Amino acid sequence: MNRNDENFLIITSSKLATIYRDYYLYLFNSIDDKFLYTYPRAEGVDSINSCTDGVDNDYDFKTDSKDESCN
Repeated sequence: MNRNDENFLIITSSKLATIYRDYYLYLFNSIDDKFLYTYPRAEGVDSINSCTDGVDNDYDFKTDSKDESCN
């Protein structure tokens, strides 16, 4: 499967851990419910900044406004 994106961070400070947890929960709770059931395209209007980053995120040899998914 190609939808994994693991990260690992060890935090030894409980104060810093609380800040990270709260920020994570803020980000997680701001995700639109539609993404519980669908995946955003690698390059498209649902993938923040992917239509303005100058990168061919979906490897179709088209970037940003030249990619149909961004229009």
